[in-house]
Parts: sequence; structure tokens; C-alpha cells
Amino acid sequence: MTYTDIASRYPNPSARDLRPAPAASPAQPHQPETGRRPRRELVVFLATTFGLTAASTCVALGQSVDVSHIGDASGLGQAAMYGQAAWPLVGAAAARLSTRRLSSRRRPGGSSAVGWGWRRPSARVLGLAWAYGVAYPLLAGILLWATGLGGFDGAKLASGFGLDGLPTPLGAALAILLGLTVGCLPYLALAIGEEVGWRGVLVPHLAASNSPARVVLLGGLIWSAFHLPIIIALGGTPDGVPAPVAAALFAVALTALGSTLAWQRLRYGLWPVVVTHAAVNATLYVVVAPATVERSATGWFGTETGLLLAVTSVAAAMLWARRAPLRSSAAGTVIAATRAPGSTPETPASAPADAVSAGVAPVGAVPAGAVPSGTASAGAVSAGAVPAGVMPAGVVPISPVPAGAVPAGVVPSGDGMIDTSDMFVVHAMFRHQLGLLPDLVRGVRPGDGRRAGAVVGHLELLLTLLHEHHTGEDRVLWPRLTEREPSAATMVAAARGQHEEVARLTDEVRRVAAAWRPDTGVAARDRLAGLLEDLDVTVEEHLDDEEREVVPLAALLLTAGEWSELGRGGSARLSPRQMLLSLGMIERAAGPEGLARLTAQLPAPARPLVTRLARRTARRTFLTLTAH
Repeated sequence: MTYTDIASRYPNPSARDLRPAPAASPAQPHQPETGRRPRRELVVFLATTFGLTAASTCVALGQSVDVSHIGDASGLGQAAMYGQAAWPLVGAAAARLSTRRLSSRRRPGGSSAVGWGWRRPSARVLGLAWAYGVAYPLLAGILLWATGLGGFDGAKLASGFGLDGLPTPLGAALAILLGLTVGCLPYLALAIGEEVGWRGVLVPHLAASNSPARVVLLGGLIWSAFHLPIIIALGGTPDGVPAPVAAALFAVALTALGSTLAWQRLRYGLWPVVVTHAAVNATLYVVVAPATVERSATGWFGTETGLLLAVTSVAAAMLWARRAPLRSSAAGTVIAATRAPGSTPETPASAPADAVSAGVAPVGAVPAGAVPSGTASAGAVSAGAVPAGVMPAGVVPISPVPAGAVPAGVVPSGDGMIDTSDMFVVHAMFRHQLGLLPDLVRGVRPGDGRRAGAVVGHLELLLTLLHEHHTGEDRVLWPRLTEREPSAATMVAAARGQHEEVARLTDEVRRVAAAWRPDTGVAARDRLAGLLEDLDVTVEEHLDDEEREVVPLAALLLTAGEWSELGRGGSARLSPRQMLLSLGMIERAAGPEGLARLTAQLPAPARPLVTRLARRTARRTFLTLTAH
């Protein structure tokens, strides 16, 4: 049962939806940049890419190029056509040069607006990327042959690989195997040329300020527009098929594929994207096309502009998204999740499924109706409480909860629901720092033991803070929520399962970090960075779910005194330097307002001093971590 379901049973109608209106919040990740860089980089990339595409298309038209018979074209015509695969790479490089003097600070949400995403993923990830790229275009080919819409010529396929001396079934089988494996290699270079631009530059920019649907649709339309001249003007439309129909089916197939490629890019970087793209092309052009015998309906149903590929593309993308969807984060960005929102755990005690409802609360927003009432502290890094009377920006206030609206045994704080805003401030710090960690690890050169030690030390501090934060929730929140609202048991079970998954990942991170620190080898470094990206996404999902469901319910059911127990014990375990660094990280993530909220109950003369020391400690720490 979700928070909305539970809150709807209480008499106060205005208390049924505590999600804040989308507005600026003091706990948004603090960005000193002006915002011009993303816009400039994107504009330069698109202008360069489409400008070069237009120029090479004009050259190809002048040479009377027909892409269906590209081998018959002149050398200049072939160069113009094959060169188009490199234009997104050239556009990305031009965009990088246009912004090289600006800061390359990582954007919130786990993706870099500047980096192209060259991470080293595991063999399992690359294998899955290859399997995806092979499966659905091969299925389209099999359906084409099985339905008789296109014929199958195994002898012709085997002959293309020099296997015509073998029995036709064996030769065709070996040709398919070679085409799906070795045949991918030439297409890797072409895929790199495209994907550095479309997924390396375009997708992170779209993901920074759009919904998942807009990321998929805009990305698909732009990518399709890049290929449009080939289909419309250069012979890419099959005989007998209207060019608009071919272009529309091709756009559907590309948009569906682009949704999966966007997920791969945001989750694992660019290499899985390149492998999938190369596998799709190899399957279509090395296996399916050479083995297909043209029939009257083949142009409509076969080829890369046919109906069958469009259908299998959409089906494959939908199956992928059921397990690995794109979703909006509370920070306002799009992230690559690992399970669809709204799923229910089969085993509530351990399954880490989401128990969420529609809507996303922005980072730093307070559930509507949260009236600050004294002390409140969330997690290991709290240094004080939210001052009475503070109503954060972006909150839609509601009337106080009337008598009888709170379950028996719960004493409301003041005249309304308690303030839980400090939880969002702490969450903003975790989002920001966990997003930075993979790049900090990758920035350590082999043999630089001093910097590796500093990065591992900072990593260990963050993992300790995260553990203390979750321990407080396990100790304070879950028992009280389930005791006072038994229907919240499924929601709490999902949150416990997420805590267990985070703990599992942090244990693995610690193990790999311990192995990397002594020798600072590249393999262990990249393994650690990949694990940190997995941890970043997993924590992001958990924080989103918690802010939508658990925090508003706690504001409804807990007292201010009970809420303040969350921070007890955690802060006492930090050294003075760690406490100052934690406060400095709070300010870097949530801005000066976020820091002020967590130091509000310090003596007034001490606040400026603590603020200056926190800033200095954070600045020196990050200078060391980045080796500046």
C-alpha cells in the first residue's frame, strides 16, 4: 500500500497528497555554473553534425550515389556516405573544444554533461549488450523467412564467407555464427563515430532536464533526422514503398533502439552502446540482408525500414524497460533504473522492490503541510535542527491535521505535521557525493598511491555516513511506521530490502577498494568505478522511493521528538574534521540554505565560524582528491 492510499483514510482531505509542487528548492544540488555550457555544447554538437551531414549529402547527390548499390559509386561518393558515420564524433569534438575552458564538474543525476562515457564495463554487461543487438533484428529476419514474405538463401549466405564448399545447412550455420561475431568488428568503428555524439553528448544533455519519455522521443527524432537524407534522397527506400512510410518505420525502430541505448549509456557508459549498435548493424547487413531473397512484399516487411524490424524493436525495448526502465529522479534528471516503479516484492521481508506511486518529489522539498516544530535531525551528518517557522521553497502548505486524524498513541507536533525537511538536505548530499565518486576514482593515475589513499578515505567516510543513516531508519522509522500503520508493512519491507541491497553493494565496494589501494592498477580502478556507479543508481532509486512514500508518512505518524532520534549516535561517531567535512559537503550539494538549516540551533556567534571552517575543510579535501 502506498502513502497516498494510507493518507486517504484520514479525515483531512488536504492531507491526502503531501507531494510538493515543482519549484526551486534550497536543497537542489548547488551549481555555481551559469547553465550556458550545456546549451552551448548541445547547440555546437547539433549544428556541426547536421551541417556536415547536409554537406556530404550534397556531395553524394552530385555523385549520383545510391546507397543500395554503394559499391558502384565513385570514390568521392563512397567517402561522402561512409564519412557520415563520423560526423557525430566530429560534432562532439567541436562541442568539447567550444567549452574546454569551462568547468567539467559532474551534473546531478549520475551523468556527466561533458564526459562521453568511456567507462570499462564488465564482460557480462558487454555480452548482454551484444545479445540484445543480435536478438531482435535476427528475430525480424527469421519472421521474414518463416512467413514467406522474404526467401532464405543459405547457399548465398555461406558463399559470402567462402564456405560454399560445405553442405548448405552447415555452411549457412557457420556463416550466421561468423556474421554475428566476427562480422561485428568492422561495425564497431562506425558505431563509435555515431555513438560518441548521440549517446555521449545528446543523451546526457536530454537526461539532465527532461522526462524519460522526452529523452526517448526527442533522442529518437533527432537520431532519425540524421539518417533521413539517406532514406529520402539517396536510395534508402525499398522499391515500391513510399518514402514517408519507410522513414516513419525507420524512425520507430531507431527510437525504440535509442531507449535501450540511452539506458545503457546512463548506467554503464558508452561501450555497451557501441557493442549493441555494432551488433544490430552486423545482424542486418552481414546476416539477414545477404540471406534474404527479394519477394513482392519484402520491401514492406524486411530491411531496416520494414515493419517487422519496427515491431521487434519496440517489443525488445518494452521487454528491456520492464526490468530496466528509464525514470525520473527526485533531482529532476533521468536515471537508468533496474526495476519498474510500482512493482511489489514477492517476499516482503527481503525483496528490494519499489512500493511507490506516481509523482516525483524534488530534492529538498518538504511534504506539504510539514510545519517545523523544533528539533529534527536525519542521519549521521546532522549537526542541528531545522529552525522553527522555516517553510522551505517549493512547499504547498496545507491546513493543520485536525483532532482524530492521527492514529491513537501518536501525539502531533504543534498544530500540524512534523517537519522532515532535513532528510531531503541529507539526501541531496548523498546524491551529489555518490555521483562524484566514480570520476574521482577514474582520475587516479596508476601508481599514485597518495591520491588513491585520499579517495579511498573519502569513500569510506561516505559509506560510513550512509550506513549510519540507514541504521537510524532501521532503528527508528520502520518499527514505528508498521506499529502505527500496519498497512505500511509492504512499503517498509521494500525499503528494508533496498537497505540490504545497498549494504551488499557497499561491502563489495569496500572489498574492491581495499584491493585497489595498494597497487592502484587500472583493472581494479575501473572495477571500483563501475561498482560505484551501480551503488549511485541503487541509492538514487531508494532515495526517490523514500521521499515519495516513507518521509511523508513519517511526517504524518511520528512526533518531532521521535524524528530527532534518527540523528542520535551517528553524529557523535564523527571526528571534528569529519563533521566539518560533512557540513561542507552539505553546502556543496544543498547550497548555503541547506547548511544553514543543519546549523540553525548552534549558538548564533558560532554559526559563521562553523560555516567558514566547513567550507575550508571541504575545499581542501576536494583539492586533494582532484590533485589540484
